[in-house]
Parts: sequence; C-alpha cells; structure tokens
Amino acid sequence: MPSPRAWDSTIRAGHPRRASWSPVLKSLLRSRGVGRVASVIVGALAAALVVNSQPPEGVFALVAVAVLAAATATVGSRWYITSALTTLLVFLMLLNGHLAETTSKLNERVGETILGVAAAYLAVWLIPTFQARHTAGNRAPP
Repeated sequence: MPSPRAWDSTIRAGHPRRASWSPVLKSLLRSRGVGRVASVIVGALAAALVVNSQPPEGVFALVAVAVLAAATATVGSRWYITSALTTLLVFLMLLNGHLAETTSKLNERVGETILGVAAAYLAVWLIPTFQARHTAGNRAPP
C-alpha cells in the first residue's frame, strides 16, 4: 500500500501520476466491497438465528455482552470481523421482541450495504474516466 505522502501527492490536481492509482483503488475496493457485504450478511443472519430462538432475557443479555466484547477485541481486524459483530449487535437490539420484522430489516440492511458498495464501485470507475477526459482536454497541442 502506498504511503500517505505518496497518496497525497497523487491526488493533487494536475499530477501526472494520478491515473496510476486507479488499478490500486479498484483492487482494494474489490476485496473490501465483497468483505463488507459478506460481513453484513453473516452478522444479520447470526442475529436472526439468535432472536428467532427466543432465548431467555438473561441469555440474550449475555450474548449481547459477549458480542460487544468480541467487537471491541477485534476492532483492529483487517477483515470485516468487527463489521459482522457490529451488525449482529445492532440486529440483536433491533429485532428483540419484533420477530415479524426480521426479514424486512435484513433485506433493508443488506440491500443498503450492496447499494453503498455499488456506489463506491461506480465512483472508482467514473472518476478516472472523467479525469482522463479532463486531462486530455487540457493538453496543449504539439
């Protein structure tokens, strides 16, 4: 991964190396986008399983505390462990006592995550395209 200083120098307007970052961004987005969607799905499904089993309140509280502790312990995780655990915790609180809303809430969260990843993919594809057109239009003829 490039250093922050190298990154800053490449995003300055008119910098000739700017376009070379496009493959790096696309590769990074590809791995992180898939990981993000997968972690949300795993966390949401785990919460649905816990909530649908309708555990006693004490067990439910222990699960929530264990998830919170695990999320805190894995906050520096490179892969989306923390994201999955955060989704699990939010859904535990959101769905407890509202079993009828499980499917709609899962669809909403997963759908919104997919839309966010799609928007990031679109930006990584569009920005270099517009930059290339802008740079080509500003070049002086030989």
